[in-house]
Amino acid sequence: MPRHLVPLLAAVAMLAACSPPFADSPLIERGCGTCHAIKPDGGHDFGCTACHQGDGNASSLPSAHRNLVKRPGHPANMAATCGKCHPKEVKAAEDDPHFTLEDEIGAIWRAFFDSPPPTLEQLASPPWKPGSREAIVGDLMARRCLRCHPYWQGDSYEMTLHNTGCATCHTSPQPEGPDSHKFTAKVGDAMCLSCHRSSFVGWDYYGFAEADTVPDFDAPLYKGRHLPRPFGTLWHEMTPDVHLKAGFACTDCHQGGPCTPKGTLLCTACHVGEGVSYPMNLDRPGHRPGDMELVDCQVCHAVWQPLDLGQELVLPQEPDYEEWFAIAEQGSSEVEQTVFSMLARPYEMWGEGSMVNKFSGKEKPGIWFRLLGERRYWPVRFQELQGRLVVVRPILDICVSAGDGERFCARKESRWLQYRPHTVGPADRFRSTAVERWLRERGR
Repeated sequence: MPRHLVPLLAAVAMLAACSPPFADSPLIERGCGTCHAIKPDGGHDFGCTACHQGDGNASSLPSAHRNLVKRPGHPANMAATCGKCHPKEVKAAEDDPHFTLEDEIGAIWRAFFDSPPPTLEQLASPPWKPGSREAIVGDLMARRCLRCHPYWQGDSYEMTLHNTGCATCHTSPQPEGPDSHKFTAKVGDAMCLSCHRSSFVGWDYYGFAEADTVPDFDAPLYKGRHLPRPFGTLWHEMTPDVHLKAGFACTDCHQGGPCTPKGTLLCTACHVGEGVSYPMNLDRPGHRPGDMELVDCQVCHAVWQPLDLGQELVLPQEPDYEEWFAIAEQGSSEVEQTVFSMLARPYEMWGEGSMVNKFSGKEKPGIWFRLLGERRYWPVRFQELQGRLVVVRPILDICVSAGDGERFCARKESRWLQYRPHTVGPADRFRSTAVERWLRERGR
């Protein structure tokens, strides 16, 4: 037999093994491994059907895949799969904000309405009257805003793709081919950054700040090509957090995750008390006993923060994709792929595109585009909230318009929210002086 035909015949044999009908199929002997060359880690090497169900002793593909569970770690499946061995962790995860998304949903909804925020089930199956403001904001959250959570695999960019449910943090996805079945107890920073990127806290810890993404200004070129965008956008390299420079990973301080709610270490855990490596000067304004109850550490110690001002979320009825080309690379693989695929067609074949509901998995016509009024990275914005000085950001400085409907905006009092930027460094002298004056006015 000619040598060059051997690989071809081997491939044909494999395809035959994975195609019905075959009464004498090797599937009956080798089980799932006949078609799936996957080796799980030692702690989870107890057979594919324990998690994926199906029939590992079947002699045909249809019968082998009957009742197959494609994603056993998904929130809808994890109690029956992961929960067999990890019941406490699964129960904790189900009630954790990473899974309930109550903080994100509540903040966005209350910025527009007085009614109770929707549930995850309502986002998956909207109960609102089509075209109403509630329906528009619900659709915005389900298809555009809430893209990073354990119910969805994330965008298709290299560093944003992740698995679902328990596997979101504990396994590594593969852009092509079967996902890794190597489970890790410790969550690496790369997994955190798959969601905590762009204007969300996490990127700033590494000194990343999302840059404007107009293709004409994607410079400099490297070897004749545009720079890679593993997160879907380009970024400015800002000053990283001092704790990253010292070698701290995300989980060194954020010790509690969805399944192990241990809490987060405060600054005082490492900087106040006997035997700490970097003790604070407790005589300095802001460091004195009682001062820290009035002022967040980041008010003085945040070096920079991202400020995206005047965001517009637009759902046009008949998009002119040539107009959107310049800002197609806006961190959403659905938006980017739709714009470029439409521009590759004749004008007469353009459509309104579609995006997927990240909770139901159903595709729906229409593309949500994002526009920015202004982007800044400095100065750090702080203000007094409920008698305490805190850093704030304009995460809800947004207006929404869909189709021929009216344009409406978030309430002004809801646009600026308290948060703690992960850009810690030496205290800013001007802000420290302002804080000292503020404390003095209150008798400190």
